[in-house]
Amino acid sequence: CAGSELAVRARRKAVFSFMSSAHPEVETLLRGRQWELLGRSCVLLGRDGSAPAGSLHVRLPDPDVAPQHAWIRGAPQGFELTVHDANTGPGGAAVWPLEAGSPPVAVHGAHTLQNGDEIVVGRSRFIFETQTRAAAKAPAALLLLAIQVVMAIAPAPAAAQELALAERLRLLRAAQGAETPVFSAQLNLLDAARHPQPFPILRPERAKTGVQVTEAGHPLQVCRVSLGALPERRAILLVDISGSMNERVAGGRRKFDVMKDACLRFAASCEDGIDHVAVIPFDSHGVVAGVRQARFFAHAGELRNAIENLPVPSTGNTGLYTAVLAALDRFRDELKTPSAGAVQNLLVVLTDGKNDVDHSGDDPGLERDPETVVRAAGETGIQIVTVGFGTAGNLDEAELRRMAWPSAQSYSSAERPEDVVAAFERARMLQVQRLTVSFRPQQKLISQLVLPHTFAISFQGRRSAFLWSPRPVNVAEGITEDCDGPEPTSDWQRVVLLLACGLALHWYLWWKLPRRLWGAWNDARVLRARAEALWKR
Repeated sequence: CAGSELAVRARRKAVFSFMSSAHPEVETLLRGRQWELLGRSCVLLGRDGSAPAGSLHVRLPDPDVAPQHAWIRGAPQGFELTVHDANTGPGGAAVWPLEAGSPPVAVHGAHTLQNGDEIVVGRSRFIFETQTRAAAKAPAALLLLAIQVVMAIAPAPAAAQELALAERLRLLRAAQGAETPVFSAQLNLLDAARHPQPFPILRPERAKTGVQVTEAGHPLQVCRVSLGALPERRAILLVDISGSMNERVAGGRRKFDVMKDACLRFAASCEDGIDHVAVIPFDSHGVVAGVRQARFFAHAGELRNAIENLPVPSTGNTGLYTAVLAALDRFRDELKTPSAGAVQNLLVVLTDGKNDVDHSGDDPGLERDPETVVRAAGETGIQIVTVGFGTAGNLDEAELRRMAWPSAQSYSSAERPEDVVAAFERARMLQVQRLTVSFRPQQKLISQLVLPHTFAISFQGRRSAFLWSPRPVNVAEGITEDCDGPEPTSDWQRVVLLLACGLALHWYLWWKLPRRLWGAWNDARVLRARAEALWKR
């Protein structure tokens, strides 16, 4: 390995090195990192977008970086830095910050990198050095090589990641048994900054063995494990169109226009027939009726048209609590369907203000108590992402955090237009990147589930525990197929099974195998007769 590394370093054309970042997560992740660029290198810089096969992907957990931000490609004259198509605005300029040069200037289209150029991606800085300049650092490179060889021998520490519930545990009923309970859990994989991460690809034949579910140390039967899209994804984008959304922000655009851009970014990855998305505007007029009559769009083209045709904000106030309660009622109706356990649900709430009602012209009876919303969010148990567009001066961030579910970390503060877009992209990732696990408890009947249960779910070294509490009357929230395959064996059963297999193998090797190989040579009488014949001779 060391010889291969030295051979690569001997023929490298340039080095792309990390310098610094204003974000601690990026600083911790990339400190001391450098990437070698050969003549045919193709490097994608971005937050979490996918890179084509054969290319190098430099991931930056930076909220100021687009999912697919920029390219570095080999060219006849050297290396070129180009803005990614997904990050290109009018005139070829980057929508998300991208600068290069000495000193750095904004990149328009393509920039040919020179020795010593600084590259600014979002709020992170890199430096580009050609082979001539890099050769001057040979002693440091050899030291770095030695460190890498030692690090390769030592086990690498696991990234700080955790499993988190995306929706509360659902109690389902097995189709083959009227009272057979099956639990369904939808999980997100989050990093230390609570940003969603993609799950490692699971082979179908190894999916069940890669996930373990236990209760008080007792292994439970895992019925089904799926990663990615379930038969259906359902989302409501609940967006504020009160009068304050006409205010201008950085760049001269209205908050309303920024909100539409964020909704369009959310819709960009929707798949026909799988995603059902409703974009529901609200102020303080016709709040409940507007939410109840809103349509779920199953085709991306119809969804984009609905977003483009959102009503322009008027002088209405903000019926925030009532709008959220009405949206949760829509989800409750959908959760009553038999296939409710096979749906990935999401509610995104965007506002630039506080709950502001009881003015002239507002709907009568609009909700004023935030506790009602918090209780309803916990009872419904779907993922709720709240986005506060503005600053603490015009927002009630404490209440937005309380309304978020499953925890306050589902709240996103968005002071700038790009923060709003990033919040909607994060919400979409939370909905799409889910691991669904269904399992059977120790109890064989739904009526036997009378006590709270704490289930521990482990996935490739990541383990989290989740509490399920019974309701006054446990009613299955959906129907699912029964578990297939044998139930897991406990530890003592495994010991007995291994002991029996060892005894059987010992008996075969000691008794059966010699007779098969040597036949009569294993018969004592035959051997004694032959010995007597030899003695007489």
